[in-house]
Parts: sequence; C-alpha cells; structure tokens
Amino acid sequence: MDHAAGPLLLLPDSLLPEWSGIDVPDYRVVAARFRGNAEEPRASDYDRACDVGDYAGVIEVGYGFGLVLGDMPAATNWLPRPFGGILARWEYAESDRAMDAALACIPDSLTWTEKGNFTVVSSPLHLFNSAEPGDEAVLLRLAIPLAAGSYSVRWTRYAPDERTAASLIELRRASI
Repeated sequence: MDHAAGPLLLLPDSLLPEWSGIDVPDYRVVAARFRGNAEEPRASDYDRACDVGDYAGVIEVGYGFGLVLGDMPAATNWLPRPFGGILARWEYAESDRAMDAALACIPDSLTWTEKGNFTVVSSPLHLFNSAEPGDEAVLLRLAIPLAAGSYSVRWTRYAPDERTAASLIELRRASI
C-alpha cells in the first residue's frame, strides 16, 4: 500500500463513519493542536491524527479507537501472525523483492518499544490516509482481518543489512 500523504490510520470497519478526515465535522468539536488548514479555526480528525508525534499512537474514534501510523508516509504491508500481526512500513530497499525477502526473515530477537494498547471493536480493519473521510475511499485501502479484542502495540526498526530497512509496528493479542 503506497500513500502520497499521511499519517495513515488503522480503523475498524464499524468506526469508518465516525472519521471525517480533513473535513471539519458539523456535529462534534475536535480537539487538536495541529491545523492542516490554517484558515480554519476548528480542527478536523486529520488534524488530530497529525498530533500523533510518534511511530504509532492510539486515539479515540467514536465509540472505539483508531491506530495512527505517524512519521513519514510509507508503503505499508500487513504480515499476519498467530498472535495478531505486524504492519511493515518500507524505509528503503533496492527493490520490492529485497524488501519481501527481508520481511520473510524477521528475527524473534528484535528489541521492541511499547506504544500502548489498541482495542479492536470490529473486523475487518482498514488502513488508509487519515485525510480521507472514513466512509469515502479515495485512495487504495488495505483491509486487515484482525479479530476483535485488545492488542498491545509495539514498534521497532528492522535493518537486516545496510541496503534494507523497515519500521515495524506489532499488534499482539493481549492474554485473557
């Protein structure tokens, strides 16, 4: 999945109508420091997503939560795992093939940084440009089948060699 802008947002299907993107909602007030439109005094949901100053951050959306993938826009893939999955964000590689080969061999020994907890209220989830309204797909979206439940969010940078690097965001199902 490739996007010209960002940040990206991972949002459960049932919450898509609650996301207004760059449009300022008429029915609610959005609190955000960032302003994508300096001439608009009221904030949008996109402004709220831009407030996330980290590789990953959880924000409230309607009656649930969304996961913002901060930093630079990047091609992003979903790698399903028995515990949940990994969002792999391309930093650099010589080719798609080189990145695919690197992502096929992610070691268990990586050091991860905790980024919070993410509660999934419904499936599938959609990864899309946070500037878009949730219920109006403009650009390509990635559908992710992830079971409802609570997940820990962790981040690491994976660079198996000097020519290949990816930012990894792990969603690991919390123990019950």
